[in-house]
Amino acid sequence: KPPLNLPLRPGVWTIKILHHWVQVAETKFLVTPLTFSNRQPIKQEEAMKYHSGPPKNAYMEQSFQGLNPVLNIPISAARVDQAKRNAGLVGARLEAWVDSLVSSVWSAVDICSTGPTACPVMQSCAQTAWSSLSPDPK
Repeated sequence: KPPLNLPLRPGVWTIKILHHWVQVAETKFLVTPLTFSNRQPIKQEEAMKYHSGPPKNAYMEQSFQGLNPVLNIPISAARVDQAKRNAGLVGARLEAWVDSLVSSVWSAVDICSTGPTACPVMQSCAQTAWSSLSPDPK
């Protein structure tokens, strides 16, 4: 686990695994912005605190910016500016940002019903092979 300083800036993150400076694996994960704090819609001051990343964008004690050419990390001033603007989003604009982030990494392939439904083509979750509510075949 890398010793990253918190908070992580919301967005899609990429982890690259290197062996002798050659990339051998890569995966992406989502850090979702907070929309609520203390059971209330998040206020702009809180959003800025939690969504701006660590002070000075120092995620680690040591800077790895010199490795950008090796790691192929594009640095874009426009993306930095957009991240700063996104950090202060609240309300409907924040919800839209969350929706766009989630839809960039997840998509619903199918749906099921946990109870009675008026839709005749919708399967019960207990009858699907993929639902966590379906019986385990083991």
